[in-house]
Amino acid sequence: MVRARTQAGAGVEAAGQQHCNALCGSVQARATIRLVADPSVWKMLVLAALPLGLALTLNEIYLRADTLIISLYRTDREVGLYGLAWRIYELD
Repeated sequence: MVRARTQAGAGVEAAGQQHCNALCGSVQARATIRLVADPSVWKMLVLAALPLGLALTLNEIYLRADTLIISLYRTDREVGLYGLAWRIYELD
């Protein structure tokens, strides 16, 4: 229940609040969202994404192998400078 106010515009405010409450109540009652995991769909999605995931993993190993190889022959400072320069290059 909405209390009546004596200020100007209180009736409009009360009517707006009632409308909002009614609207929110109807939306809330109708919008029941339920997540359902269908195993056959998930299996299809994982199988479809597997080649791309494997390719991206191998690409990342390929791009990072140089830092590992350099670290075997150079100091930590030189490897760090190389890594910094490589990250700046990757931004472009």
